[in-house]
Amino acid sequence: MAPGWISRLFGRSSSTREEILVGPIRGELLGAEHLGDRARVTAAAQRIAPAGTGRRATPLLQRLNSTRRHLESVHQRLTESAGLGEDISPAGDWFLDNYHVIEEHILEVRASLPPDYYGELPELLNGPLAGYPRVYEMAITLISHAEARIDLDNVTRFVGEFQRVSVLSMGELWAVPAMLRLGLIESVRRVALRTVERLDELGLAAEWAERFRAAGASDGDPLGAVLADFVDGHPPLTAVFVSRLLQLLHTQSAVFPGLERLELWLAQDGLTADSTTAQSIQRLALTHL
Repeated sequence: MAPGWISRLFGRSSSTREEILVGPIRGELLGAEHLGDRARVTAAAQRIAPAGTGRRATPLLQRLNSTRRHLESVHQRLTESAGLGEDISPAGDWFLDNYHVIEEHILEVRASLPPDYYGELPELLNGPLAGYPRVYEMAITLISHAEARIDLDNVTRFVGEFQRVSVLSMGELWAVPAMLRLGLIESVRRVALRTVERLDELGLAAEWAERFRAAGASDGDPLGAVLADFVDGHPPLTAVFVSRLLQLLHTQSAVFPGLERLELWLAQDGLTADSTTAQSIQRLALTHL
C-alpha cells in the first residue's frame, strides 16, 4: 500500500484548483538511518507490472510538457505582478531568479530520458503511481523525506538501501538523476501554482474590501446587500483571503460599520484575524522553503 502522502499528492483529479492546493512534495523529514528504513519499505511495497509488448505510455514525459507550459504561464504572471509592485512573496522572487535553471533541467531531462529508453523502465502495477516507473517513486520518496535537499550522500545511501530489497536494472540506475530532476521540477510546479493562487486570493480580498468600503460610504443601506452577497457567494475562505480581507477592512473601519458583524460570522468557522494571519504566514514560509 502506498504511503498516505503519496495518495494525497498524486491522487487523480481533473480539477486545477485541487492540484494547486496539493502543495509541494513533502513528507516527514527523516534522518540518515530512517531514510534507509524508508527506502527498504518502499522497495518491499512495490508491485511491478508484467512487461508488455508494443509502445508504452510515457506519463512522466507528458507531465513534463504540461509542467513546462504551466511554468511559462507562471513566469509571465509573476513578472507582470512584480512589475506592478505586487507582493509576489519570497517564493515568487526565487522562481523568477531561478527560472533559467529550471528550464535547463527540463531540457536535461528531455535529453537524458527519450521515450524509447523511458519505455524500458519497469513500471508500478498499482497504487497512486500505477503506470509510472518504479524508480520515480523511489526518487520522490527521497525528495519528500529529505525536504528536497538532494546530495550525493543521501542519494547513494537511499539507492543502496533500496537495492538491499529490490535490485534495480542498469537502465534504472542511469535514470535516477532524471527521476530526481523530474521530482524536483514537479515540486516546483506545485509551489509555483500555489504562489499564483496566493496572488489571486489577495486580489479577490482587495475587490471585496473595495465593495465593502463603497457600500459603507454610500447613503441608505447598501452595506446589508453586500454582506448578504458575501455570505451567499463568497470565494473559498482560505487563510490568505480572510487574513488580507480583514486586514484591509480594519484599515477602513471608520467607513465600514459592518466589520464586527462580518468578523463574528467568520469566527463561527474559526476564521479570526489572528488565526488566519498565522496560517497564511506558515503557508508562506513553507512555500518559500
